[in-house]
Amino acid sequence: MLGFIQSATLDDGSMCPGVDPALWGGTVTLNGITMTVPCNTILQMPATWLTWAQLFDPNVSAPVNAVPLNGT
Repeated sequence: MLGFIQSATLDDGSMCPGVDPALWGGTVTLNGITMTVPCNTILQMPATWLTWAQLFDPNVSAPVNAVPLNGT
């Protein structure tokens, strides 16, 4: 499918009991159609690979900007 993501959720572990939380799936809604994202899904981005759960982890997906502040 092709479209804009309207909503996305992370499962609470009920879809795949016993699976590491970093590999949980969830749902995604595109063009009004809600689809299940299976556990163990790896998303390939242009510069990285992420699990579905890592998209919802602010420690993983937060942007990193280094700006030196030395007064010049």
